[in-house]
Amino acid sequence: MEHQPSPGVTSLYMSDHPRILHLSCEPHFRGGERQLLWLHEGFLKRGFDSTLLFQKKSGLSEKKAGKAEPHALTTFINLFGIIAFIYQVKKLSPTIIHCHDSKAFTFGYMASRLLGIALLFTRRTVFPIRPTFFNKLKYNHAQSIVAISQAVAAYCKPIITKKDSLSIIPDGVKLPQQALSQEECRAALGFPKEAIIIGSVAYFTREKNISLIFQLAQSLNKAFPNVNIACVGQLPPSIKKEAQAHPNILLTDVVEHVERLYPAFDLYISTSTKEGLGSALLDAMIRDIPVVAMDSGGARDLFLKGSPLLIPQDENNTFIQRVHDWLENRAIHREHIKELGVYTRNHFAIDRVVEQYVELYNK
Repeated sequence: MEHQPSPGVTSLYMSDHPRILHLSCEPHFRGGERQLLWLHEGFLKRGFDSTLLFQKKSGLSEKKAGKAEPHALTTFINLFGIIAFIYQVKKLSPTIIHCHDSKAFTFGYMASRLLGIALLFTRRTVFPIRPTFFNKLKYNHAQSIVAISQAVAAYCKPIITKKDSLSIIPDGVKLPQQALSQEECRAALGFPKEAIIIGSVAYFTREKNISLIFQLAQSLNKAFPNVNIACVGQLPPSIKKEAQAHPNILLTDVVEHVERLYPAFDLYISTSTKEGLGSALLDAMIRDIPVVAMDSGGARDLFLKGSPLLIPQDENNTFIQRVHDWLENRAIHREHIKELGVYTRNHFAIDRVVEQYVELYNK
């Protein structure tokens, strides 16, 4: 007989065969949405009944991943959208609602309250949570809140009264398979074969500390004329115009499966000062690509304690000097970089992350 969820659910598993409903309200396809897709794929491979619900016109709608369908949610909340969503959730009859962004968490909370379905929220951002009455309701109703790093967890703790409901499960990445050669990767990205390429992959807003990249480009222009900084990803028009003023900055728009082309980079830099974890940085580290990163909060979980490659916030000059040090001696920190590669492959492989969620569902 098919299980019917009942109000007052207190555990994540309500049957031997859980039905997981993943919610996303994000219109774009970035690191969090890539993670959601990989988790969904991982659950399907393990025989879980996993369904993706997302906006009709969104980055996720362009991806094909087993059991997935658009839903009635929009980036704003309205009565019609709520009713349509609740009806759709009831029809799908999940035993777990897993929300992957704050807007989805709001809709998921409503469905959980009305239909008695277990609720789980994965939080990926390092921004304060406003202590509003509604936020307190959501965070303390959920059976589990997952933070992707220690830094994210620190922002969740003040609002959560049920401390045992908070756990840390990092985002994961796929381990590289049959890597392309550096020459092939550079050809795919349109980069010069002979140059030294410093790469950075992001949606380059001001929050990504793009000004530090401009400072670095200026410092490299005379001292290292054969070095280019490759910015791979979207740039707002105003920032793009500023970037084009630097002759040693290469601009490349969003690239599908860009992680496969990381061998194009000789060095990877992450200048952001606010990251929940840093999946683009992680993509470089698991490939043993040398990195220099600004301490973004979440990035601390990716580095071994005392790593010289993680630069304290606001120390722009130290960051630039560390890049210069590597250019002057590319063997510097070689063993440490290999050690970081082993560490990240052991702790942040997507299969390991999926298993951690399976353990959480089984609590």
